[in-house]
Order: sequence, then structure tokens, then C-alpha cells
Amino acid sequence: MANLISRTEYKSYMGITSANKDTEIDILIPKVSQLVKTYCRRTFIDYYSDIKVEYFNGGFNTILLNESPVKEVLSVGNSTDYGQNY
Repeated sequence: MANLISRTEYKSYMGITSANKDTEIDILIPKVSQLVKTYCRRTFIDYYSDIKVEYFNGGFNTILLNESPVKEVLSVGNSTDYGQNY
């Protein structure tokens, strides 16, 4: 699981220059990142550089992806035998 922000980014944003709170920040960043991902039902960056395959079982005219934002779509396949072959 990738964190949504780094300690350096957080400290820069908050204007923190000392290392007094680094341990607390390091504990909170993964927990808050996971909370945001769970709440939003998205991982945001976990699959950014990896290939993510998603399957759509039909029933709707619109395809809703589990992950977003989408960097690129490499291919779209269609199965005529209900998922046995693509």
C-alpha cells in the first residue's frame, strides 16, 4: 500500500521545520492514507505504475471502474462465452 503523502510533503505543507513530531507523523500517515482510501473506495496511486485488470460482468450500459483516475487504457476485450475466453 502506498501512502497518499510523504512526511516531507506534509511537513512542507504544514510549515514544520523541526524533527520533533517525525515519529507521530510516520505513524499517522499510513493510517490516514488507508482511512481515505477506504472511505473513497479508491486506492488513487497504488496501481498508477502497475497494470490493473478489471472485469465487467454486464447488466448496465455504463462501465464503472474500481480504480481511478485512469492513466491509460491499454486494451478492451469482449467475451462471447460469458468470461471463459477473452
